[in-house]
Amino acid sequence: MRMTIVVFYIIALLFGCKNQDTAKLNLGNIDPHDLANLNLRWGDSRIRNLSLAISEDFTYEEQELIKDMALKWDAALPTYKVFKFPTDEVENKLYEKLEDYFLKDKEFGVYKAYDWFTNVSHRALAITQFFYVKKNDGTPFEYLEIIHADIIVNFEYFSFSADPDTRFHYDLPSVILHELGHLLGLKHTGGSADSVMAPSMSIFAAQRELYPLDQAMIAINYGQEYLPDFTPQGKNEKIYRGVIELTDGGHCRISRLR
Repeated sequence: MRMTIVVFYIIALLFGCKNQDTAKLNLGNIDPHDLANLNLRWGDSRIRNLSLAISEDFTYEEQELIKDMALKWDAALPTYKVFKFPTDEVENKLYEKLEDYFLKDKEFGVYKAYDWFTNVSHRALAITQFFYVKKNDGTPFEYLEIIHADIIVNFEYFSFSADPDTRFHYDLPSVILHELGHLLGLKHTGGSADSVMAPSMSIFAAQRELYPLDQAMIAINYGQEYLPDFTPQGKNEKIYRGVIELTDGGHCRISRLR
């Protein structure tokens, strides 16, 4: 699995910047050691009632199945009420650049893409793009806090179905369940077949339920309910971006952004 992380340095603090699309960005790289070894998770104030927009381009049946998959993860975190869903329909986003899902849009969502991105493999069934900041650097309480994430499904090169018995299309709920694990900060489980976060997914199989390993991983990731934050008030924070691909060959990887 290849890893490339892109770091953004925003002159103004993220939440103090009203026009994120005009913010000055400096690109750079970090050691992927942090992503491999530190917890990646939403902060305490955001993990409760995380508003997840679902594109209106998904059929009603597909939207309901996406909600069902989100609630599978919700049930695995009984001390939190993780997801909520906007009552109004959400317009599908058709940004040409991946970073615009963050810079031009404050919603966290699940979207369709009909014109796939040039800097992501066309073999990707779906991607989860997430942005995070590093908290408590140099202390025993280091962790990576997610501040924005989206799931984008590749409808240009692939077809998906809501029918679990199909043998000619990828099972959309299975793909979404996997990607939602990444959206919540979970990593891969190596070659284990007993996890929806395993690095392979067959077009012939539907995996719409969490395994005990998945439930254990999400419980560990959010096991410490309140994390300390020693970041000085007013300090400019570096913002890092990760893009995880699930390819048609079944291998998840953090993509090499070009």
